Amino acid sequence: MKVDLFSFFCIGLLGTLLLYSYYYYGTTNKKNADKLWGGINSYLKTFYIISMCLSAIGFLTLLSYLFKSTSLTSLQASHIVIGLVCIIIFSLFWMPLSLYYLKNGSSSLSIQYTIIAVLLSVAFASLYSLTLINNIKEKTNTIHKQIAVIGMSYFFFHTFVLDSLLWSYNFF
Repeated sequence: MKVDLFSFFCIGLLGTLLLYSYYYYGTTNKKNADKLWGGINSYLKTFYIISMCLSAIGFLTLLSYLFKSTSLTSLQASHIVIGLVCIIIFSLFWMPLSLYYLKNGSSSLSIQYTIIAVLLSVAFASLYSLTLINNIKEKTNTIHKQIAVIGMSYFFFHTFVLDSLLWSYNFF
């Protein structure tokens, strides 16, 4: 089954617009942008920025593969869309919660736990999507599938290790 191009286009466009509008809003104030990095030094910031680009490439390889694959069942396609939507929706909460935390100080332990839960949710939605992609019984685009799995593996690494663990540790 061919994945519905329009659905992925809508998911990608909506998610990208919402995410970048939040990121733009959060970083237009230089003071907020610096505080959002927490205790992360300039060398690690550079690594993060490079890693974000690699993660975006990994995500794009997944979308590219999904457009070309003819081996997806309807159920697999539905589950993959759910996984990708979860990544986007959970990601939308990080910036506003982090800005709220910065504005209201470190006294709000529940917000701290909520931010960590959001980041872990993104990571686990990434792992879920990666697992779904890995389980596709590809017939024709095997190399493209392998590239997508590698790309999403890196995406998962970024969302779990760098965002959920390292960023949280340095922010709080």
